[in-house]
Amino acid sequence: MDSVGAPSLVAALVPQMPFVCILRCSDGTFRVRHTDNLAAGIVAHNDGTGSAYVAVRRPVELVHSESHTSLESAVARERQLKRWNAEKKEALVSDDVARLMPACRRANPLAPPEWPPRKAAQ
Repeated sequence: MDSVGAPSLVAALVPQMPFVCILRCSDGTFRVRHTDNLAAGIVAHNDGTGSAYVAVRRPVELVHSESHTSLESAVARERQLKRWNAEKKEALVSDDVARLMPACRRANPLAPPEWPPRKAAQ
């Protein structure tokens, strides 16, 4: 911003970095979205001008964000995360790799088996 508070010409010409973020709604549900402005997106959702889903679940809290080098990669990641169940998203948000890996294996039958393999129940 310049001295009078208007965006500078340089800031207007520089493309914003795309992000994927996970918001936790007041009812505990997650909202996954991509954006090029994290702060403005959170403000919009908390003001009720964001999505209709979030408007009735305010306030929201930013619990996870990832920067991406392209809009295409951000959108692809958003789509991936939207397919995840709440347990898997919670493991990602809490950075709990130990919980995230078993959640991935349950969802993907082609994933490599656990090592060492568990003994079958008899």
